[in-house]
Amino acid sequence: MKWAKKMLLFVLLMTLPVTLGGCWDNIEVRELGVVMGIGLDYEEGEEPIQLTLQMVAPSGKQSEEGQSGGNKKYETYTVHGQTVFDAYQNMQKTSPKRTVLPHSKLVVIGKKLAEQGLTEVSDFLVREREVRPTSWIVVSDSTAREILESELGTGSIPAAGLVTMQENFLRSSTGNPINLIQFFMRMQGDAKAAVTPIIKKTGEHIQFEQSALFRRDRMIGTLSLNETRGLMWLESKVESGNVTLPFQNEGVKLQKNVSVEISRGHTNITPHFDGRDEITMDIRCKGWAQIRDTELANKILFSSQQIERLETAVETQLEERIQHTIDIARQKYKTDFLGFNNKFHNRYPQAWKSIGKDWDEIFPSIRTNLAVDIEIVRQGITKNPPVNED
Repeated sequence: MKWAKKMLLFVLLMTLPVTLGGCWDNIEVRELGVVMGIGLDYEEGEEPIQLTLQMVAPSGKQSEEGQSGGNKKYETYTVHGQTVFDAYQNMQKTSPKRTVLPHSKLVVIGKKLAEQGLTEVSDFLVREREVRPTSWIVVSDSTAREILESELGTGSIPAAGLVTMQENFLRSSTGNPINLIQFFMRMQGDAKAAVTPIIKKTGEHIQFEQSALFRRDRMIGTLSLNETRGLMWLESKVESGNVTLPFQNEGVKLQKNVSVEISRGHTNITPHFDGRDEITMDIRCKGWAQIRDTELANKILFSSQQIERLETAVETQLEERIQHTIDIARQKYKTDFLGFNNKFHNRYPQAWKSIGKDWDEIFPSIRTNLAVDIEIVRQGITKNPPVNED
């Protein structure tokens, strides 16, 4: 019994130094530079990479020399380097805090850098284990630094506000957000093409209104908002959306606007190959919608026949939008950012082995058969307008 007590005492004495020394290298939170947003730009010179990091500021802390001024919730630091890693090391040398990246959810790429090419930049973002692969990636219409130093008017950290905007776009299908892992997977895929949102600053106002098209490692062009929405249909990403169009109801001489909300949508793309040189993509889009508001104001708002006519009008507009996106991919950019290559590869794996290497030349000549089917399932809580026209 005494031997057991002695052994227990010995074990306790041996473990006590370990528990007491557990916090010997503890770092205070205020000593950490918790990064919320990463910005990358290109500038001519010996150190062409400009790195901007936006960090959380301790509550109530006044700005220090070398950072954006004012009593803010964030601090923004900018450094230069020959490579991204070199710039990051320079940041560690000059920042009074230990920089940590895992909390960052946003990477902003300046337009000039996007047009120069992202090969070296992407290598750092993939290799650096602290960079979160699910971070959103966006392109700035100007510089990444300008975007990260902009006030959003909400009092929040700009990077956090931009992340919220991205998440809202994803839910409302008004944009086509993409994260780092998705972006690099597409850039490494057969088509070597990807699309990212473009953020633009006008005065003090910031908004997403276009998308950047990348081929291989460079930005080669832009897509408008409607072209991006067409792409979202082709990628079967539509969870919401709005179509406003002129419509003429019975008993009304002039056309009035009707807004229809797409509550959800789904697209099937089926490739067909004749074994020689003709490839056709059958594209079938199915969507469900509801009437949100209308300028029409006669006693009976919509009959079943009028609903069918409205469905046809919405289908026609969406077909034009989607077909336009297909046309600019084939004719203007000659780049398969639509994902047709994946559909063909999956359906005809043997044929892909022989023609996959020539897909860039084959893609512009692909035929498409597009059909859109929209079903209006709800008219809201009323069939009659609250105010009638005489």
